[in-house]
Amino acid sequence: SQVPVGTAKKIGELIKKQKHDLKFEYVCTPENLRLGEAVRCFMEPGRIVVGVDSERAWQKMQAIFAPLKTTLLRMSIASAEMAKHALNAFLATSVSFINDIADLCEKTGADVLDVTKALRSDPRIGQKAFLDAGIGFSGGTLGRDVNALTAVAKNYDLSLPVITSVSEKNIKRKEIVVRRLQVLLKDLNGKKVAIFGLTYKPGTTTLRRSRSLEIAADLSKHGAVVNLYDPVIVEAKLAQIKNTGFLQDPYLAAFSVDAIVIITPWPEFRDLDFEKLGKNAKNAILLDTANLLYDKEDMIRSYGLKYIGIGR
Repeated sequence: SQVPVGTAKKIGELIKKQKHDLKFEYVCTPENLRLGEAVRCFMEPGRIVVGVDSERAWQKMQAIFAPLKTTLLRMSIASAEMAKHALNAFLATSVSFINDIADLCEKTGADVLDVTKALRSDPRIGQKAFLDAGIGFSGGTLGRDVNALTAVAKNYDLSLPVITSVSEKNIKRKEIVVRRLQVLLKDLNGKKVAIFGLTYKPGTTTLRRSRSLEIAADLSKHGAVVNLYDPVIVEAKLAQIKNTGFLQDPYLAAFSVDAIVIITPWPEFRDLDFEKLGKNAKNAILLDTANLLYDKEDMIRSYGLKYIGIGR
């Protein structure tokens, strides 16, 4: 499944060394699963990459995957291993690219949402392109493959400036929340901040490498008091971070805060009672790091919240 490119070669050599008379086949078929959609992704794949080095193995894999009725892409084992790295690295590059564009949009008066609309309308890019400006990618998948390619390149004394810069941009990206709030609130020490959305993406309960928790910790280091809220997470699952507390009600989490920060773009946040939110958090900043509520901006402002998006 997900192994560094070159793994098959190493395993093959090890087996031949230990069992030199053994006849075996090695096949690499990178998984195509996504958290929250694993069953659908498996049963309805857009295509399946099959890395094989013999006709016999290819025939067997065709029979195994026949019930799924999808396109099989045959290639060498090394190519299949590399394809998974390349796919995730490409998606990661798209995310860091649009965040660069978002930064320029803010300086020039452009709106990254309009720019993204233009990009996706080009058939060479497409509607599903990873072009949502925000605070970068989190979780384990994209970052793991970017790091894997960097490590492999190092073994061969190769420089990968594009992929390296993708990682550097993403690592620094989470700092945007602290920097913005420092400018808007002048001093974070003693300020109250509510973070909405803790899982690394909607549709899952995993907190692995959660950007929200990393940002909560950074805010705490600057003296802020942080309230945490997520529609699917319970308090017992949270790591203990100084000066933070978890509440299971978004309106209580926002009570008397100086700022509300939306990080994970749960669709439930679009259905919040913004009038009630505005009363509980009078004159608070609402920093929408996912531009989830961009079309509700005027309404949100009418209830006394200072709405701010990313790249706009």
